[in-house]
This record gives sequence, structure tokens and C-alpha cells, in this order.
Amino acid sequence: MASKTTISRALKYLGLVLQDKQVSDEFIQVYQNMLQDMPDEVLRDSTLECLKTCRFFPTIAEIRERSVPFMQKYNLEKRKLLENNERSKCPAHVKWDAEKNFPFCDLEDSQEKCQFAGTGMCGKWDVPR
Repeated sequence: MASKTTISRALKYLGLVLQDKQVSDEFIQVYQNMLQDMPDEVLRDSTLECLKTCRFFPTIAEIRERSVPFMQKYNLEKRKLLENNERSKCPAHVKWDAEKNFPFCDLEDSQEKCQFAGTGMCGKWDVPR
């Protein structure tokens, strides 16, 4: 998630460019508390988008609005990485449920057992539920 350093730099950069807001330590603290759940790269991209589109210093809500497409991209990349990691554990049977956004074993409802069961590499037994 976004570090205090990343948030502080983003706000100071916005303040330098937009020049309509004094960026005090207290001001930075409020923004840090409200934006700390955002990944660093999403905050950086959102800040750049604000620099392109905002006439005045953006509110927290405006930064969050600008972050939506970047957050969607971040989540998609994270999901693909998780899916690839889970598939590599048990390439024969782990599939991705796009609706639930979660990996599952396609042998889950089957009586069949596979060679990965109980080895620490089985998607059926080792994927957290």
C-alpha cells in the first residue's frame, strides 16, 4: 500500500505544480490517512492524471476518482499473477473462477484424486478458502 513517502512526494509535487494550496505537515497527514490503502503505483498514476486534468489541488475524492482505472489494471495484474502462481502449483487441475475471483480445483467435487493431493502443491487442499 502507499507509503507515507510516496503520498508526501505526490502531494508536494501537486502543490508545486498547481500552486493553489499550501501543503503543510498536517495537510499531508490527513491525505496519508485517507490514501494509505492505495498501492504506490496506483497513487503515482493517479497523481499524474490529476496533474493533467485538475485546475486546482485535488481533493481526496478527486484523487480516488482518478485512481479507478489504475486500480482496475492493478487488480487485474495481481489476479493474473495469483492465477499463474496457483496454476504452477497444480497445473493439471487448478482453474480460475472469474465470477468469484478465486482459484479452484476442478477435481473438487470429484471422487478422483490426483498425484498432487497432500503434497503441498495441490490446488484442492492448499489454496486458502
